[in-house]
Amino acid sequence: MIRSIQPVKLIIDTDPGVDDAIAILMALASPDVEVLGLTTVGGNVPLARTTRNALALLQAAGRSDIPVAKGASQPLRGRYTYSPQFHGPGGLSRRLPEPAMGAITEGAVDFLNDRLTRHPGETVLVALGPLTNLARLLREHPSALGQAKNIVVMGGAVNTSGNVTSKAEFNFYSDPVAAEIVLSSRL
Repeated sequence: MIRSIQPVKLIIDTDPGVDDAIAILMALASPDVEVLGLTTVGGNVPLARTTRNALALLQAAGRSDIPVAKGASQPLRGRYTYSPQFHGPGGLSRRLPEPAMGAITEGAVDFLNDRLTRHPGETVLVALGPLTNLARLLREHPSALGQAKNIVVMGGAVNTSGNVTSKAEFNFYSDPVAAEIVLSSRL
């Protein structure tokens, strides 16, 4: 079959627990998606573990060619509240092998700035964790996030209960300052 549609370029900002892992694996399996990279953020588990989980997922999927850039280890204000009751102490199964590769030296904010400005209007940014990396990108490179074709956020609770409190969803609860910065940016 001849494909006439170019794959959608995707960058996934993530704190891999089970939910993010499923989304990442679905993106990797899709012929309609080209994953340009993963950026990690503390959230479900600490940053070292989210980065390890991202690397292990890529290795298990045979996609160690995709770069992983480490991002924020703490929210803009306060500290992350981890959720081992949902994703276990490590965020994912301990059955994933220890990754043979490591994260790239470029941090998440610089990686996002570079890739979004390199592919203006072509890259979809999918945020599956707290919005700390995106808020930092807005602060350090104000025009970069506007270069994204679309921004998709897994966060917030509207007309329903939250999953942390009766009003709060985990990703926004983890860094409400970052969520406010990103959502009020009008992008």
